[in-house]
Amino acid sequence: MPKPRSSVQRIVLGTLFMAGIPACQIDPPTSSPSPSGTPEFLGSTTCAACHPSLGALHAVHGHANALTLIEGEGPGFPETDPPQAPLEAPGGLGWENLSYLVGGYKLAGRAVDRDGFLLIDGSTGEYLQSNRSHPVTGTLAGLVSFDIDNVIGQPFTIACFRCHTTGAASFDGNGGIRQGGRIGIEGTWAEGGVGCEACHGPGSLHIPAPEQGNITVDSSAQACGTCHTHDDRPDEIQVEKGFLLGNQQFAEVLASPHADFDCTVCHDPHRSVIHDRDLAIRNECQTCHPERDTASHEGKIFSQDDYAEALTCMSCHMSLAGRSAISADAERTANNGGRIGDTRTHIIWINTDPVGLDDILGAEDGIWPTDSEGKAAITLDFICLRCHTGLGNAFKLELAGAAAIAPGLHGTTE
Repeated sequence: MPKPRSSVQRIVLGTLFMAGIPACQIDPPTSSPSPSGTPEFLGSTTCAACHPSLGALHAVHGHANALTLIEGEGPGFPETDPPQAPLEAPGGLGWENLSYLVGGYKLAGRAVDRDGFLLIDGSTGEYLQSNRSHPVTGTLAGLVSFDIDNVIGQPFTIACFRCHTTGAASFDGNGGIRQGGRIGIEGTWAEGGVGCEACHGPGSLHIPAPEQGNITVDSSAQACGTCHTHDDRPDEIQVEKGFLLGNQQFAEVLASPHADFDCTVCHDPHRSVIHDRDLAIRNECQTCHPERDTASHEGKIFSQDDYAEALTCMSCHMSLAGRSAISADAERTANNGGRIGDTRTHIIWINTDPVGLDDILGAEDGIWPTDSEGKAAITLDFICLRCHTGLGNAFKLELAGAAAIAPGLHGTTE
């Protein structure tokens, strides 16, 4: 990785703004028209002209809002229910000092400065970040604290932006062009955010002859796995700072009992689980497992502070073992060693032994272990101990007690 360079003076004082790039300028085209017959990216707005209903669904999806060009003020994200407060500029730097926001629609937004560098706190290695409220972890909306005297910028590489954009091209592969002429961006993209063409391919040949054969229609898990994995290593489930890395669902599915599933068995790829969960999830767990119920948890509601959750299969089998940006603070889980992240795992299997992450991994970072068949199982500190802290309406459990109960959970409804 290229060595980060200090950016506190140019960010806070604005001394190194890119000459000739005003705050509200939209990034210019990054390449000349391609030769006749070569597909070109046209943008999601063009797709929506012929597919208005899908275009409307896409506009409120997290994919469409994965990277936002900042034009002197905060991003105009689609409204949610309940409404979210406007996002503050990550690090408190002011929107005028930023060029792009990475994410920010659901969990947290991270900053790309005016020169195109992704900003981190040099003291902690954490991204400059603004959180959305996340009641399950007890996180309130607002800025993450950071050391303003030690802000550094690292190049925004294709490894970072390829899954937040459409039509990404590396700096080496596009003839040395940088998006918008920003010196920190090592490459280009055709559209910010994961647009229609990120999954369906460039659409210029589809417009004059709209046939399925000249547009990509691939519902396989491998297609989603090009982005929903880390470092192109789908055979490894990576752990960082005590949680599964949050965007590696493909690797998790391969280690689950659903390894032969396409993602679209459960998900409608066009619908947002934030705006329309009932239709965004095509098949709930009991569609395929009607003989199973939540037994002693049937009809129960877990509550703690301002958070309430009606317990379902997902509460245990898709626990919040992943972390994309947010995890619960020590006060919420230190009572019994539980762990609460912000992203549901797709591993499904549960390890009912009296062990936690520390016991099976021996560290906060590493690779989650799998068996001889490549299968994994989540430990009870991410499941039972998430709720059974004694701080909410669930009684306190330790690992040994959880392990004594968990194997027979589906065998009783008392």
